[in-house]
Amino acid sequence: FFFLMIRRPPRSTQSRSSAASDVYKRQPAYRSQHKTHLLPTKGGLRLTDDINVGVSESLACYQTFRCSIADVPFGGAGGGIKIDPRQYSDREIEKLVRRYVVDLYKKNMIGAIVDVPGPDLGTNSQIMTWMDDTIRFISGYKDINANAAVTGKHTIQGGLGLRAESSGFGVYFCANELLNNEKITRQYNIQPGIKNKTFIVQGYGYVGYWVSKFLVQAGAKLIGVQEWNGSVYQPEGLDPDHLKEHFRRTGDITSYKYAQKTANDYRLLGQECDMLVLAAKEMQVNKYNVQNLQCKILIEAAQGATTWIADYMLSKKNVLVLPDLLITNGGLIASYFEWIRNREHVRSGLMMKKWIEKGQLLLTQKAAELLKLSLIHI
Repeated sequence: FFFLMIRRPPRSTQSRSSAASDVYKRQPAYRSQHKTHLLPTKGGLRLTDDINVGVSESLACYQTFRCSIADVPFGGAGGGIKIDPRQYSDREIEKLVRRYVVDLYKKNMIGAIVDVPGPDLGTNSQIMTWMDDTIRFISGYKDINANAAVTGKHTIQGGLGLRAESSGFGVYFCANELLNNEKITRQYNIQPGIKNKTFIVQGYGYVGYWVSKFLVQAGAKLIGVQEWNGSVYQPEGLDPDHLKEHFRRTGDITSYKYAQKTANDYRLLGQECDMLVLAAKEMQVNKYNVQNLQCKILIEAAQGATTWIADYMLSKKNVLVLPDLLITNGGLIASYFEWIRNREHVRSGLMMKKWIEKGQLLLTQKAAELLKLSLIHI
């Protein structure tokens, strides 16, 4: 019954977004809402050439579980546009995204209390800002909360200043807590803590970069990075900031002169290391390559990065797997606070001020209660 219940979302739509350049093009686009018992639904927007109805529905189902685990009052949603963003100009992507928002609005599948998209694979704050601008143009004259219909925007448009690093920090925070739990580390026969551990990252986008940066700051050593166009390996350690700047400037990670280029991308995942961080796409560790892994800890920083068969085989090898449903919720929680801020029309900084004032008030009340109890005992 459980599998039948989650198999198909109650609402799923397909449309075709268009972009006109020298040639008029039409691209498939999808959006699914898994559970609408809590509104709005929440899920990412992907720009990738392997999105389809099945992927969209599975992402929506997955998002429902993430929201439940994080105790965030959203239903699950997911979707995307079927393109390879590297093959399109910024202007073409803008046209596609704006048309996508118009089609969703016609079907009543976007809005501050209906469905709130956020950034995902292939998207960034600029794309979210285009979506926000479009929905406000369409419905802003009659909906005062139209700015809350999209999260992950530029800060000047109502976004959070630390949204980009929130997902990576959430992964790091959970990994740090779990690896400092002596009961867990003793069970898997690994040294507690992050310091002096080596790690390899698959996917060097927002999540992969920020996870690497926080882990290196905590004392770990980055020895390898795999991207879509190649891999680099350096057993002496890599500088995550310098590597990211090179990748941003050239678009090619393999030309980084301070590391060795690996002949086979998948061989990098089989290099000996303490931690393997999967921050790319789904099903990257499966029954075909799981036996090659030599890591002691596998961190699922991407949704569904490990198949269930591979997860079972990893448990037989006594590899500690940090599950994606738990550790990837940093961006979701940040999006929730951005949505709250936009709904309440609070300018930047005031939410933190209110939180600090509330904490000080609670501390004062607790101190007064303790003082009162002390006086009674006297």
